[in-house]
Amino acid sequence: MGILALAGYASSCATPLERARALTRVPPIMTAPSVTTPIAVDPTVMDAASLPSVVGPLPYNGQADLHRAGILAEGAESSGEIALTFDDGPSAETTSEVLRILAAHKAKGAFFLTGRRLEGSSVVADMNRAMARAIVAAGHTLGNHGLDHFAVNKQDLAWNLLQIEESARLITDATGTPVRYFRPPYGKIGAAAQGILVSRRDELVMWTIDAQDTRETDPERLAARLIAQLMFAGQGIVLLHDLRGPSVRALSLLLDWLAAHPRDADKGTGYTVVDLPTYLSHAAARPWPYATRLELYHAREKLHAIERLASKPKRKQ
Repeated sequence: MGILALAGYASSCATPLERARALTRVPPIMTAPSVTTPIAVDPTVMDAASLPSVVGPLPYNGQADLHRAGILAEGAESSGEIALTFDDGPSAETTSEVLRILAAHKAKGAFFLTGRRLEGSSVVADMNRAMARAIVAAGHTLGNHGLDHFAVNKQDLAWNLLQIEESARLITDATGTPVRYFRPPYGKIGAAAQGILVSRRDELVMWTIDAQDTRETDPERLAARLIAQLMFAGQGIVLLHDLRGPSVRALSLLLDWLAAHPRDADKGTGYTVVDLPTYLSHAAARPWPYATRLELYHAREKLHAIERLASKPKRKQ
């Protein structure tokens, strides 16, 4: 399917209900928590090697609040920025293809790895660890998606520590790189897990653009859904799963479409792919002027309604 045909197909796929669901998967923001003050460090007392772990990046969501994470996922106001994220990997076969496609488009992504895939002495585990190192070598962002892909919403602190800390350890052991981004499986997180993220100073990362690629197997339909949601929202964090072949093909179609619609800052049109750290930093610096994601959704609906009315040909008197 060509790019123009895909865009038309995307428009036909985007029902208001589907778009509403895509934008309201996370509960609306009520109050954004204050950000914790960075730890003061005296470099004359501490050796240089110890500084990065102490004065590392401060989370923009210091309380690991799910609602705050949702509004950050909406990005900087009217930026046209897109962050590409991939969950559940790595896989030597499909993740390598994702890396190839991203390199061809000079795009960076964020990979939220499940720790259990990096554990053990099997050939598959060795290949997965090698793929995790390849992700880092290519300049992409590493994220933690839990040890076993279980929802971290239980009250049991020890259980949540296992899912978060053990997964982070396995990722770091495999890559030599600390991991400071966490995406909760199924978008669910409880108080115990939030407390762990706060103590680790990890960033809780959600998403806004979701084609439901764990259910759909047609890559063209997946790409069309992603494009429809991007056309409605204007930007967002894209969620895909790098374990799935159709998702890999959908990524290629999406990037082809984005290449045909580059960002024009003067006109406020088009899109640009940025890495996840850049996306979140811009979102924190220039947030949307709405208290909740639901308010933002309604504002977008009104804007699109006005645009549809303006584009309709006027009747002759």
